[in-house]
Amino acid sequence: MQKKLIAVAVAGLVSGAAFAQSNVTVYGAMDLTWESIKSAGATDGTIDDQKRTRLASNSSHIGFKGAETLGNGLTAVFQYEAGFTADDAGALGGGRDTLIGLAGGFGTFAMGNLSGPVRTLGAKVDFNPGASSAGFTGAAYGEVMGIKTGTDERSKNAVAYISPNFGGATIIAAYQNGTPSADGIAVHKNSHAYTLGVTYAAGPVFVGAGYINAKRPSVGATVASGALDVAATAAGINGAVAGLGTDIVTNNDYDDKLTNFRLAGVVSLASGTSISALYDTQKYELSAPSLSTDAKRGALMLGVKQTFGSNAVYGQYAFARDIKGGICGAIDCTTTGMKQFTLGFIHEMSKRTMAHVFYTKLTNEEEVGYDNYVNGVSQVGEGADSTVIGAGLRHTF
Repeated sequence: MQKKLIAVAVAGLVSGAAFAQSNVTVYGAMDLTWESIKSAGATDGTIDDQKRTRLASNSSHIGFKGAETLGNGLTAVFQYEAGFTADDAGALGGGRDTLIGLAGGFGTFAMGNLSGPVRTLGAKVDFNPGASSAGFTGAAYGEVMGIKTGTDERSKNAVAYISPNFGGATIIAAYQNGTPSADGIAVHKNSHAYTLGVTYAAGPVFVGAGYINAKRPSVGATVASGALDVAATAAGINGAVAGLGTDIVTNNDYDDKLTNFRLAGVVSLASGTSISALYDTQKYELSAPSLSTDAKRGALMLGVKQTFGSNAVYGQYAFARDIKGGICGAIDCTTTGMKQFTLGFIHEMSKRTMAHVFYTKLTNEEEVGYDNYVNGVSQVGEGADSTVIGAGLRHTF
């Protein structure tokens, strides 16, 4: 089951009969794959070749959602969702969609930890079960030079408005408030982000567009990621950190900016064939007392899936173009691209249970160390290629 847009998730809470009192639904997924991993060919000499096996929990999660009719056309909605480590001790972890809101003829207002319209576009057009596992091609469009920029993560401290459905079209607007600390990375107390999305779904066609404008963002990576050769530039573009730590963290004296535009769509044909595509462009502008520069990256993903009764095969190809911008004065940007190919097979054992296998290969050019977006190989050196073969079961409830 693919991850859903905020609008769809909230609509699911308030659809059907009116409730005189709060009605709670328990839902979730158990999703485990056995995987064989290999990473080799690093050009920077810092990471040895790696080969190992593992069990991955993917998008295993449990959630509670409900709604209560308040009268005067208003409905209170809520959702709590947490991931858990099905491959380990089953410990619950936060970070998944959790919200409370009000819905009515005007649409829905929600606040909490939310999947924004840009992130959900990537999940909507991905053919991997649950839009998860190492086969997910989000590294191409959710990272810049191997650094996760946050566009494909849920938005903390967010408020959102979801419009009513206008003939298949829905508008989503969200604002992410600043916070003194996020994911262990120091950020400006006035950090914030605006995001806007528009989707259209009718019959076999889905298409959507999203835009993010983030000021003083918290970028989810560390200098040790090996994404850049120049230490000072790596420190700065992470927004956090090492050589520029005093200027940025102590004095809050930086004004980084991230802008992102994404367009995605999927068409499902009567023949059982589905075709998907996604285009993404991101620009990170670093502004700090010791260093000012920018990096721009374009990316594209194409996918096709063919269903045969209870079976399906799918293939996806994604690539990130070479970086452009001022950062190219410090590094050789002509070798900063990557590509990833995934091939998979799904067998539906029932409406809730599936078995699946996949193969994915991610190839880096010399100056970058992109890693699989979900269940990364970890410690990927610059120029390294990673290969993952997986087989698993997924059950939704």
